[in-house]
Amino acid sequence: MATTDFQMVSSFHDYQFDAIISAIEVAEIPYQLEFFDYMGGSFNLFVPKQYIDKVVEIATKIETGKTVYNTLLAIAKYHTAKSKV
Repeated sequence: MATTDFQMVSSFHDYQFDAIISAIEVAEIPYQLEFFDYMGGSFNLFVPKQYIDKVVEIATKIETGKTVYNTLLAIAKYHTAKSKV
């Protein structure tokens, strides 16, 4: 898939990384990341247009506490991924 086929879903804080990325990997949704520093660390998430609604649903469940995740693990996974870019 070409980069132009991906559209931004949203910007997320570093502590959400593990939960969101793990969930979309389990759902087998292709994605691309763009890291930036804003108040500690954040990332933009891009997915193909046809998956945006599903990823928004996943992220909403995480943000509303319907999916629980480990904050320290999420931050560690975020920094590992960021160092590979």
